[in-house]
Amino acid sequence: MRWVAVLWATWLCAIVALTFPPFLGNLDIFRQVDRNLYVLMLVALGAAVPAAVGYHFLRRRSFWRWEPQVLPIAFVVLCAIYSPGGAAVTLWMLAAAFATGKAVTQIFGTPADLALSTLAGFGIFSVLLFILGMSHAFYPWVFAVLFSLPIVLFWKCFGDLAKECRALRSRWIQDREITSPHVSIAVFASIILALIATTTLLTPAWNGDSIQFHLPLMRVFLSNHDLTVPSAIPYGYYPQGFEVLASAGFALGGQTAAQLVNPAFFCLAILALYRIARYCAISRSWAVVGVVLGISIPFVHWAGSVVKNDFPLAAYQFAALLCYFRWRETSVFRWILLSGFFIATSLGVKNVAVFGAVPWALVAAYSLWRQPRSFSRAVSVAAAVLVLGLLWQTRAYLATGNPLFPLRLMSSSDAAARLPSQHPKWPVMISAAYDVHFHGKPHFESPTQNPMGIVLLLIAPLFLLPLGSKAPRWTEGVLWLFVILYYPQWVYSAAILRYAIAPALLLAVLGAARMALVPRPLAIIAMGAALLFSIPIIILIEMAPAEIPLFLKQIDAATFLRRTLPPYGAVEFLSHHAKASDSIASVGDWAAAYTPNPAKFHLFYLTKREYEPSEVRRVLHPDDRYLILPNSPNLAQLESTASEHRRLTLVYQDPNFVVEKLSPTPIR
Repeated sequence: MRWVAVLWATWLCAIVALTFPPFLGNLDIFRQVDRNLYVLMLVALGAAVPAAVGYHFLRRRSFWRWEPQVLPIAFVVLCAIYSPGGAAVTLWMLAAAFATGKAVTQIFGTPADLALSTLAGFGIFSVLLFILGMSHAFYPWVFAVLFSLPIVLFWKCFGDLAKECRALRSRWIQDREITSPHVSIAVFASIILALIATTTLLTPAWNGDSIQFHLPLMRVFLSNHDLTVPSAIPYGYYPQGFEVLASAGFALGGQTAAQLVNPAFFCLAILALYRIARYCAISRSWAVVGVVLGISIPFVHWAGSVVKNDFPLAAYQFAALLCYFRWRETSVFRWILLSGFFIATSLGVKNVAVFGAVPWALVAAYSLWRQPRSFSRAVSVAAAVLVLGLLWQTRAYLATGNPLFPLRLMSSSDAAARLPSQHPKWPVMISAAYDVHFHGKPHFESPTQNPMGIVLLLIAPLFLLPLGSKAPRWTEGVLWLFVILYYPQWVYSAAILRYAIAPALLLAVLGAARMALVPRPLAIIAMGAALLFSIPIIILIEMAPAEIPLFLKQIDAATFLRRTLPPYGAVEFLSHHAKASDSIASVGDWAAAYTPNPAKFHLFYLTKREYEPSEVRRVLHPDDRYLILPNSPNLAQLESTASEHRRLTLVYQDPNFVVEKLSPTPIR
């Protein structure tokens, strides 16, 4: 294997040289924001290597024995210090989901572990919350009963939880390879990544879709006590399997509790990914490395730390793969039914879950074909997936006539016209892999061109090596089939990075497993390069300079939002001066989550500084009481357009936006 080591060392040097200019460019963004932040980042990166070495020598003495207990508890305590209510509600929901999932899977004859049980419970709650929402029963007391009953009825399941936690720790401390340097680096990096995630999830939401769609919809669901979709947020017709769970958290513990639901799925996905690695007979130490490298991919870490629905989708599909593995292992057909339930639940989170559902369906159909009573079993699995997986699409169809609304259904002529230019041929599929690494802005809105990091670049040649594990070859084959069939569908959908969390994490784990086949110093160098490249990008896309004084309690949440979120000032003014019944039109201001009533806040938003007068006409409604306009060089032109039929009175102005109060033009 010496020639393999030489070739990979050459590859590592080439990739580091190729990505060093982008690395410096990302650091320079800190300089542009604040020179003090730039200096602080340089100091932190310089201290990271000796700190990791010091942690290695500290943990190998005795601390490694306590990491499985101390580190998760420390994470929970940190969350509880800054948001006791949010942390308590999240733990309450997790306990209820675990008890429900554990009890149901035991009754069903598919005893599941911690991750599968909790994900099964959340999937069951998603279906129940859909029914409650359609029944106009979205009330806090209903949620309280829903999450309390399982804890009371299935309290004996927590004895199984204690046994499982003890078994996890026992297996950890019995594996002496856990004290190896590569594991120490991975655990040290996981601590840093957890701290960054904690600051992000405890900070008032200030990023894109979170405050334009997800949080506003939760507020609307709770204020209407049902799943009514306002005309101002047509996104609400998409599947909302995550949002209904977060809405329950919002009702019981406020916005922070809602923000903690997605990180809970982040943790569950990590546990499920680790179990998948172990099913492929990847050693415990390299499975840990693979998981940490996967979550260090910047866009992956971001997706797990903010109010988004991409990680619930990935977690459910990992659970489906695990159940499929259990079925192949035990030949108990109920496992494939549970696997289908998880696929159906993922379809209730996002329509793009079909990217993973297609390869899952193919491997399940092939395996069923080779089993007794294949036709009847296939029909039962398909029925379960279709009935449970299309609840939200059926709702959209009944309300709008389009199951994918607000996505427009293409006619046959539209589809024929689209295929020649956008169908992913080989050059496009290859260029997409390059573009997301070096020209990533179109694929992930961020200040950096490198939201993919360099993890997959560094380990790419290792995929040519056979894994050489003792696991059945079909286990790794299923993962490769999942990734290979997922990729062209993802490219066809414009290669949006956050739709590719599951395959990215699987590739990271499969690559890390092969790092065990090369000299350990090379593997450690690759890990260090990947992590040093990723962490500044993660900080860049997740954190804001005002977070430091916020967590030092020098400023409050409103001050943080004013400093960080340019659109916030205008909606904050309206939250104090407008009524919930007042209709508000907005051009360019997308901070819908902080408006008096998101259902009455309709906006036109594009990522540009100057808007056209026609866009003002497009957004303005006859019953609007307020109008938000961008404070741009053509503001007078926009105001003139708005004043054609309404009288404008300037009531608020900041460097970014103005607020005009609208009154009917008097009859002359």
